[in-house]
Formats: sequence, C-alpha cells, structure tokens
Amino acid sequence: MFTSVFSDLGDKFHHYKLQTYFFAFPVGIVVCILYVIGSLGNSGLGTYVALGLIAQLGVFTLLLYFWPHLMRFIEYVFYISFATSFFALTQISINAFIYMEGWIQASWRMC
Repeated sequence: MFTSVFSDLGDKFHHYKLQTYFFAFPVGIVVCILYVIGSLGNSGLGTYVALGLIAQLGVFTLLLYFWPHLMRFIEYVFYISFATSFFALTQISINAFIYMEGWIQASWRMC
C-alpha cells in the first residue's frame, strides 16, 4: 500500500518538475536573448556566454520533450553550467562597469 502511494507522489512530482522545466527553459532563453540584445556593443564575451546558454536551454528543452527519462542527468548538467555561467556573466558585467569608466565616475560622486 505504501509503495503505491509514494510512487504516485513521485509520478506527480516528476510531472510537475517536467512542467516547470518546460516553462522555465523557454523563459530562460528569452532572458538570454534580451541580455544579448542589451549587451551587443558592450561585451563580446558576455554575448558568447549568453548564446551558449540559449543553445544549451534549447537542447535541454528538446531532450526533455523527446526523452523525459533523462531529466536527472539534465538537472545535474543544468545546475553546474548555470552556476558557472551566472558567475561568468556577473564577473563580465562588473568588469564592463569598471572598464567603461563607470567605476571612476561613481567614485568621484562619492567624494
């Protein structure tokens, strides 16, 4: 009896996770596209990282659609790559602010 209850819970949770990924991955693609549009003249490296994320999220969406049993693997790869990419984009944005004399202007305003 307990096995069937827990397996039903697992199936529902798996289904909800799948629905969440089918919503979140395309939204992530849109956010990355907006980042690319916003940073076209500023940072070439940030553009490449965002384009890589667009490709990765597109591939993950297709993999989940055609092979949903790969969800666990896709989750692990996504979490590692997202953390790395988010750190890289944050560092690139900070460097772009500093090197575009934003840091100098901001420090002069403080004085």
